[in-house]
Amino acid sequence: GIGKAIGYGVYLFDVRHRTLAYSNLKLAFSETKSPDELKKISRNLFLNFGQNIIELFRLPLLSPKNFHHYVTVEGKEHVEAALEKKKGCILLAMHSGSWEMASTSCTMMGFSYKVFAKEQARHLKLDALLNSYRSCGGTVVLTRGTGTRDFIRAVQNNELVSIVVDQGGRDGVLVPFFGRNARLSAGAIRIALKHDAAICFSIIYREKGAQHRMIINKPFDLIRTGDLEKDVEENLKRIVKLMEQYITLRPSEYMWF
Repeated sequence: GIGKAIGYGVYLFDVRHRTLAYSNLKLAFSETKSPDELKKISRNLFLNFGQNIIELFRLPLLSPKNFHHYVTVEGKEHVEAALEKKKGCILLAMHSGSWEMASTSCTMMGFSYKVFAKEQARHLKLDALLNSYRSCGGTVVLTRGTGTRDFIRAVQNNELVSIVVDQGGRDGVLVPFFGRNARLSAGAIRIALKHDAAICFSIIYREKGAQHRMIINKPFDLIRTGDLEKDVEENLKRIVKLMEQYITLRPSEYMWF
């Protein structure tokens, strides 16, 4: 309830992010949804995000014994099967649902788990605080710089590593996303192709209140033609299509701002 109240307050008073979210929703769904539907999705997005914030700061309360009360996991066997091949497993995620809770759940399931997180360069104290919560239960947080090398080493050590794919920045690969070109992160795909690691796409969504469902898809059958950069782009396009399908099903869970 507190999370919803925070989210609704931000929705009312943060005009910049509310406008940005609505504009992006309109770009994606103007042909299929009415303005009233888009406004409702936008409002629910902020309500969800407010709840996500509360859940982030309650992550230290999660344990292997109680996390099942909050997260139902489908597809754990896909990660187990991938790790049996001894080549590592990369879990791709996006900024949708309570993704921080999904990340912590990977540790709670008993995997040796690392997550690659983007640094909040302008807010170092906030960055340290967020990483302290992300580290709950034994999760290892990797960041830019040495984190890339550690990411590769984790794959070589047959560990589970996670990264969000929908924030590529200047180094991202330009691919169509809801009809417009966007730069998405392709580093994980490049590493998987070079080291023959498995890639599984995962999504989490809110079912009711504090209850969530996390879905881990079976490993992608990656395209491998021998042309690395072309293969990276083509595989990323396929992953984006899957992202669009999940976002279209639950648009108010995705962080449109």
